[in-house]
Order: sequence, then C-alpha cells, then structure tokens
Amino acid sequence: MTRKMKIMLGILASAALAALVGTGLYLRFGLQALDRPGMENPAGPMLELLNADWMSDDGVWSARIEGATLDLSYRQELVYSGGFSFDFQGDGLNAKTELSFDDKQFESEDGSVSSTMESLSVENRKLYLVITVSKAGEANVRQQMVLNRAESGKTTEGESEKIREVSDMAELMEFSWHQSAMSFSDCFDFQIKTAEGKPAAPRLYCDYTDTETGERIEIGEESSGFQGFQLDGTRTDNAACPPVPLERWEELADFLRKAELSPYSPPEPGLMDATNSNIQVTWRENGEKFTNSYSGVYAHELLKLLQDIAGEVSRNAFEEPKPE
Repeated sequence: MTRKMKIMLGILASAALAALVGTGLYLRFGLQALDRPGMENPAGPMLELLNADWMSDDGVWSARIEGATLDLSYRQELVYSGGFSFDFQGDGLNAKTELSFDDKQFESEDGSVSSTMESLSVENRKLYLVITVSKAGEANVRQQMVLNRAESGKTTEGESEKIREVSDMAELMEFSWHQSAMSFSDCFDFQIKTAEGKPAAPRLYCDYTDTETGERIEIGEESSGFQGFQLDGTRTDNAACPPVPLERWEELADFLRKAELSPYSPPEPGLMDATNSNIQVTWRENGEKFTNSYSGVYAHELLKLLQDIAGEVSRNAFEEPKPE
C-alpha cells in the first residue's frame, strides 16, 4: 500500500468516526475507539451515571445497566434484556436524555403477558419508564414508573409515604395535582373536592396550559372554598368552582384505581431545575379516610383525562343559564 493510499484511508476513517459521534450510533460503535489514551469520550459521564442498579420506590420494578446493556425486572423476574443507545453531547447529567432500543416489545416465558416499552429516559438522575402491559383477555394497562439509582437515589425515611391499596369499594373524596417546573407552560394545578353529605358535588379548580392551543386555562377561583366557605370564613354558594359531572368523577376514580402510579418523592435538594409533580388522592372506605401521594412525572394519560374533564366542565358552565 502506497503512502498516499494510507493517508486517504486515514482521512476516510476519521470522517466515518466523526459521523458516528454525531448520531445515536455513537454510543454503540464509538466507545472502543475513544477508549484510546488521549481521547475523551463525551458520553462517559452519562454512562457512569447509568451503569448502576435502579429500583422503583415500591420495589416492583428494577433495572441493572452494565455498559450498553439493560436488564429490566418486574417483581425480581427478568422481563427484558437488550442493548440500547442514546445521543449525549455533554448537555449535563440533569438534562433529559432518551434511551433508544432496537426492540421495544417483549413477553413472558409462557407467552401470557406481552409488553411494549413506550419510553425510557434519564432526567435529574432518575430513570422514567413508560410501559404498556398486555394480558390475554384483559385490557392493556399503561404504567409509568420512576426508578432511583441504588447508590444515591434512595429517598430518606419519611420522604415518600407508603401507598395504601385502593379497593373497588373505596369512594374518591378529593383529588389534587400540583406541578412546578422551570417552564411556566409545564406548571399547573388541578383540585377537585366533594362536599360532605349526599349527593356528592365534586367542584373543580384548575390552572393549566392547553397542550394543543398553548392557551392558559383557568377554571374556578382558587381563593374559593370547596365546603361552602371562603378562605376568610364567609359563606359562599360554591358558584366560583363549577361542578364536575358525577359520571366523569367516577371515570377519574376508576382511572386512579388502575393507573399504578409510583409513590411521590420530592426532588433532590439543590436541583433548581427539577420538576416537582405531586398528586394527592383522598379515598373513603368503611368510614375511614386515607390519602395516597403519587408522582405525577410522566403521567401523560392522567393529564389528558383531566384536561378533557375540565373542557367539559367549562362548556357546561358556559351553557348553563345564569340565575337572574
């Protein structure tokens, strides 16, 4: 091989490596070449973060990442094992980074349960998993989980409360979801409460950004009481907070019973750009009230349902004739 040909091949190899670095294939094909002395791997810090054991607060879901291989387990049984890739250009370990997979579908050994990994991402040193589980003869169940890194992601005692099981006999009494984030459009509040006595009259206050139109929507008045009193103690007829149709209230209750949301845990101290999303649901069963706190991160289907309910409440309030 002539010296000229060697130089040309070297140029072509360098160009190919540069192209791989600029794509998602960089992780899979670029690591060995960049491990040579004097060459820095931009994806190194993210790989170091990912390579660990991960677990949800309730211990149901766990993951182990070694190199570019992910092992995902459900109740300590391996359900998925495969390679993944990601595009990381040194944007910071707290930035959202999506993981990509060649095969997102897998099933149990007996074939009775199949699953589709909708998305898996790392943000603020936590893994966010969205997965759809399909069982023979049953409706699909979409689950959203937050997995903490075993080394530093565990919450301290008292930071997250234990989730109490909700039976079909439990009655939904109160619902609230507060989310704060760096972007104002990602901040919202939903509050729905029922009055004591029969019939239950759930009343809605909400403040959110419509995902389709970008319009800021506010229904009801946050300063209004839900039990017939203003915050200053004066009585009100609750007209400021419009009613939610009972069938939609039951629809929300049924959704929450099946959603299997992860327990809420606050963001790590010092993470100023972290999203804090806290869902609180109060139930009544056998005369006893109890409240479960869930994480609202990645609860997209629940948010869509709430916005749909809010839209119906707004239309009903607009169409109802006002008393003279």
